[in-house]
Amino acid sequence: MFDAKHTTLILRPATAQNAGAIINTDTVNAHASESYRTHFYALDPFVGLPDGEVVTPEELMGPRWTKSTFYRQFMEPVEVGHLLGADLRMGGGGECRFRVSRGTEAPAFSDDDKRFCRVLLPHLKRAIQLHARIDDLESERQLFAGTLNRMQLGTISIARDGSVLDLNPEARRIVEQRDGLLLNSRHLSTEGATERRELQRVLRVALSDPADEGPGVIDAVSGPRRSGHAK
Repeated sequence: MFDAKHTTLILRPATAQNAGAIINTDTVNAHASESYRTHFYALDPFVGLPDGEVVTPEELMGPRWTKSTFYRQFMEPVEVGHLLGADLRMGGGGECRFRVSRGTEAPAFSDDDKRFCRVLLPHLKRAIQLHARIDDLESERQLFAGTLNRMQLGTISIARDGSVLDLNPEARRIVEQRDGLLLNSRHLSTEGATERRELQRVLRVALSDPADEGPGVIDAVSGPRRSGHAK
């Protein structure tokens, strides 16, 4: 849509301690991308843009832009002549940068290009916020799962329809023994019919919407084991 040479989304800017998180279109030269991460990021003057505004370097810096070390040593060798960018400030002090480039022989970005970019920005910001939230949830899940695994406590995650989503290693070991607790077609079951009905009841209660039922309570079910071991 931008008739661009490259498009880049910088999710986390590079620092001296960290190479950052940068997503490029596959047209970006790998060597140029690596040199930016390790060196040229520190010379890039096209940073710290007004939050949510779409601008070009010429608008911010005037003639100083094409005389800058970054332009002469980084952009010219990869034949990039025009840049369009926007910075998005995220919650918690995070910052994301969106950059679009065109070759030296291409026309400069127009007001229509800027308007189209402004239309994109709210969608990009929402996608990045969702990505960050999913990352946070996955980190919490891994921490929780790691704690349970160290306790050697079998844990099974159940979907709304009652099917099994995931088993930690201890739970997998238990169900693979098929000694009291069974896994049939991704659903939990037990040896005895009475215990099986009670297990299904407990699962239905646990998976029901608790909005109108007050605080939830912990429930438990025991089931016989064909080995004769304790329930």
